[in-house]
Amino acid sequence: SMFSTAEEALGFYGQQRTWDGKGVTIRSQQRYCHYFADNLGLSRPLRYLSVTRIRILDPPASGAYAVKIRNGSTSVSSEGEVSE
Repeated sequence: SMFSTAEEALGFYGQQRTWDGKGVTIRSQQRYCHYFADNLGLSRPLRYLSVTRIRILDPPASGAYAVKIRNGSTSVSSEGEVSE
């Protein structure tokens, strides 16, 4: 591979794509790069999950909504708009 660490890859990106060398400055994007690098080369078996319960508290008739699905310490989120 070209880089051994996420820091090396982020540094290269900063040098090549930005005039000030800072590159990726948003913490959540930096964190994602580190998560991705940590998982490169790992093979994991697929896990199939099934939803056993959905609980909706005070659903909106219209407006913004957010959904979060958790499995232990792992979660997936989604946001959107509901129109009448």
